[in-house]
Amino acid sequence: MSLRPTRLLPILPVLFLSLLAPQAPALAQEDSHLQLEHYLDWEFVNSPQLSPDGSQVIYTREWIDKINDRHA
Repeated sequence: MSLRPTRLLPILPVLFLSLLAPQAPALAQEDSHLQLEHYLDWEFVNSPQLSPDGSQVIYTREWIDKINDRHA
């Protein structure tokens, strides 16, 4: 007995969901809270200014100096 493609159509969503089910608990356990380590890795963009001809944007970068505990 051979399976026709039309007979497989109702089975495809079930197969797709069964592939995703084992991964769902792993995704739910991901910690989404902001930690100090995350904040210390951020970089900030300040003082954006356009060049006189408007072709470039000039800005300053700021980050946290972890060793000296200050903005750099």
